[in-house]
Amino acid sequence: MRIFLAILAISLTTHYAHAKDGYVHDSFSSGSLSGWQVFDNTSDKADIRTENSTLRIIAQGSSQSFAFAGVEKLIPPTTDLSLSVVMQGDFSNRSEGNSRAYVAITNEDGNDALQVYIGRDGNDVWTSQVCTGGTCTSPKGKYINMSKARVTIIKMDGILKISVNGTPIYSESTSIQKVGKITLGGGGRANKQAFPLYFNEFSLHAI
Repeated sequence: MRIFLAILAISLTTHYAHAKDGYVHDSFSSGSLSGWQVFDNTSDKADIRTENSTLRIIAQGSSQSFAFAGVEKLIPPTTDLSLSVVMQGDFSNRSEGNSRAYVAITNEDGNDALQVYIGRDGNDVWTSQVCTGGTCTSPKGKYINMSKARVTIIKMDGILKISVNGTPIYSESTSIQKVGKITLGGGGRANKQAFPLYFNEFSLHAI
């Protein structure tokens, strides 16, 4: 009886902590996109689905202006949080275009956002670029095709800290007050052929 009560107490404590902290994990293993909203701004229309516990986006983006497709999750407005997701992209044979996969956080009013990209511009394939307020950092790193890039975003005390595969790439103050939306997406411009992008091990934790 004591063992049962101890297990019950641990279970209730764990459940309460997750509810209090706003913990969300999605391995995309359910075969559905429950809790996510699909969007598609590309002219060629992307194929967005779950496959083998992974969110897969087959995008093209053949127009001359950047266009993206993916999924969005609305969350209760959150001041401080930690977000992590693994991104992969097949950017081979895309030297004529600009291909991207990205994760983004958006302020609750929709006015401010931050995006973290992996992608390709011509022959330059890179592991990270951060964009916010219409300004982007220079692309960093050398992306090995279809390798896993774990992006971690931490927002705390008005500061955004970002790392890719454990390496810090960004630390700046932010005008984002409360995060209200998370986006996973991909696309680009001037891509004559479709390319697959993959997202997995998504987790979000209010802190």
